[in-house]
Amino acid sequence: MDRKKLVSIRVRSQDVDKIRDIAQRIGVRESDLFRFAVKLLLSRSMPLRNPDLQGRELIPLLMEFGTELANYFQFDAERLGRIVNEGVDDPDKWVDVRDIEMLIMSSTQESYAYLRLKELTHCEVEPPGVTGMIRQYIYEKYMGKEGSPLMPSVEFGERVTAKASMTNKEKQI
Repeated sequence: MDRKKLVSIRVRSQDVDKIRDIAQRIGVRESDLFRFAVKLLLSRSMPLRNPDLQGRELIPLLMEFGTELANYFQFDAERLGRIVNEGVDDPDKWVDVRDIEMLIMSSTQESYAYLRLKELTHCEVEPPGVTGMIRQYIYEKYMGKEGSPLMPSVEFGERVTAKASMTNKEKQI
């Protein structure tokens, strides 16, 4: 039997108003929307429940919402790196804290992230495409070229002009 527990949380009144507006617009109860938010968080963060997933195996999680974790909980790259690399014995599975830092900064300090990406890849990237290029760089570094199916492959070390282009897979989504 699926038992539910009553949980009390503190939420800013402005956030409750937003929840109320969204719930009303989509025709559900506010409590349903809160449960949806919890389920969404649990599904997105599921890899963190598995202690066997460590280091590079958590790259998809970092890409999915590493910057949100860092921003909301005020984690710096070192703290997020400790979470990701906890228990990693194999140096090939280790995720470089500088890459985590670059990923976090791509959402808040794009110009710094641009300089770090340029330094690491030795290629010219136009600033509007920095976030996509950082994602591609990290996926290819830790997951291999096949780990980044939605991103066209780029050989780092040459001049790259990042443009918003959709692959066939992206168009189907």
